[in-house]
Amino acid sequence: MKKILLIFISVFLLCQNVFADNLGDAITAWRNLVSTVKGITYSVLNSSIPIKSVEQWKAVMNEAINHQVDTLSLTIVNFDQNVYDITTFRSYDVAISAKGSVTGTIATITYSFSYNSNYKLTRAYENGSMDKLNVEELAVYDKLVAKAQEIKSQYTSDFDKEKAIHDYIVTTFKYGPLDVETPPVRAHTVVGLINDGEGVCEAYAQTFNILGKMCGLDVQCITGKMEGISHMWNIIKLDGEYYHIDVTSDDPTPDDGSRLIYSNFNLTDAQISEKHTWDTSQFPKCTATKYNYYDYYSLVATNYSELQNIINTALSKGQKTVTFETRNYILNSSNDIKSLFQGKGFSSIYITGDFGKAGAFSINVS
Repeated sequence: MKKILLIFISVFLLCQNVFADNLGDAITAWRNLVSTVKGITYSVLNSSIPIKSVEQWKAVMNEAINHQVDTLSLTIVNFDQNVYDITTFRSYDVAISAKGSVTGTIATITYSFSYNSNYKLTRAYENGSMDKLNVEELAVYDKLVAKAQEIKSQYTSDFDKEKAIHDYIVTTFKYGPLDVETPPVRAHTVVGLINDGEGVCEAYAQTFNILGKMCGLDVQCITGKMEGISHMWNIIKLDGEYYHIDVTSDDPTPDDGSRLIYSNFNLTDAQISEKHTWDTSQFPKCTATKYNYYDYYSLVATNYSELQNIINTALSKGQKTVTFETRNYILNSSNDIKSLFQGKGFSSIYITGDFGKAGAFSINVS
């Protein structure tokens, strides 16, 4: 007896404030899937060979996704829709739909795949699949390559390259659009950020991810929540140790390209967990402090004397911007900082930071 299968669709989009709360589970499922099929080789070109196990099916599907196949028809023996479940492949990168028919225990299923531009750009760099990019994506890819080459020509250390990427994103783009309740899909993409000049956390994190890879850095995206709202940021590996970096949170709002803060630059799990949550079992442990921005440049103040020394050192070098972080030391108001600039010939002082608690501050003087 022949019966027609219902069409079932799996679509996942990462959206600031409105995307699914179970996105972390989706990423977990995806990572587990990749781990499961690792080492299994099964060419999509041989997809006409009947599928006889779920492991074989996962390998074929995974290879199809890796090669950005548009459609794939499979014959599956002893088919069970609950076992051969496309939601196994849940990912914010890929949308999958399936339709077909079953005769007895044998199913003929046609799978259709669509890939978001972030995935296509990343894969283009990783495997050279430039033919999968549309005209706008290809133009953005070229811009990213040019920026990466510029950074690599100027810096040699991974830390300096990371900082250059961070500063480029923070000073060039702004978080948005802010005038809509639900940002458009484009605002979640690298293409949107590069060409429109604004985007949300996914666009920031994915841009950092792709530029990082192009500069030879060991980077990845991480999903979770920040203060209860779904969020994406990055993890980077430096000298064998991992750090969190959240470029979105380091971009001040309202946007001001002249202000640079590093309060979310190379944090430990403990540091970033003050505002962020994530599935810690699915990502590397971040415990190192060597390349935390403020530790690396000795810009940590634990008392008034240390703060005074940081500011005086910066001014003696002719710097008009001073950034530092207080730890176990609280600045209660702007007067605590302004007093350090009295008599030094400045007419205006602009301060970014949260008074009343320890944290990062940035000062611009003129």
